[in-house]
Amino acid sequence: MNFIVLKDIFKSYGDTSVLRGLNLEIQKNDFTAIVGKSGAGKSTLMNILGLVEYFDAGHYYFGETEILSGRDYSHLRSNQIGFVFQNYNLISSLTCKEYILLPTLYSKCPPCDVYNLAQMLDIEHLLSMPVGVLSGGEKQRIALARALVLKPKVIIADEPTGNLDKDNKNIVIRLLTHANEDGCAVVLITHDYYIASNADKIFELRDGILHEKYL
Repeated sequence: MNFIVLKDIFKSYGDTSVLRGLNLEIQKNDFTAIVGKSGAGKSTLMNILGLVEYFDAGHYYFGETEILSGRDYSHLRSNQIGFVFQNYNLISSLTCKEYILLPTLYSKCPPCDVYNLAQMLDIEHLLSMPVGVLSGGEKQRIALARALVLKPKVIIADEPTGNLDKDNKNIVIRLLTHANEDGCAVVLITHDYYIASNADKIFELRDGILHEKYL
């Protein structure tokens, strides 16, 4: 059963057409990678998937909810979607534990046990430390913990390994794979075909539509 369905999605900025009848189906247990060159529209697609940005035309179904462009779906975004970004978006003055728990301030959903989650990510020793002193790999694992703390239905990861060395890239991909095996759909947006090859399904965003790739 498909959990996310995008059908004939169009999006333009002024006279520039970015998405041109895009289609995508994601099941609850899918690990999907979306690749494409800079400027192909990956960020626009990510924002539409993440209920951050409106689309101009088409149909979007998130679970049993039809997403109508122009309406506020912050309750779905807060409770069912976890975001991981390339640049971490951390608040350096917070401790790691405080940062991981930030999503709970805007949600009525109970969080998972933070210490157990931190153990799974091998960051339990960092919980009392300010996030500003962490290494790049540690920051990305803290960001991933924040994305997972409310047990979301889907994780959208935008270039999550872009600033990391090879070892930390492999750690992040392994953790995303583990989250997927634990029942969370993962959408990985990247320009790196090597990283994308870890996904079950790979699509290239080109000319405003998705083309399935077989690597």
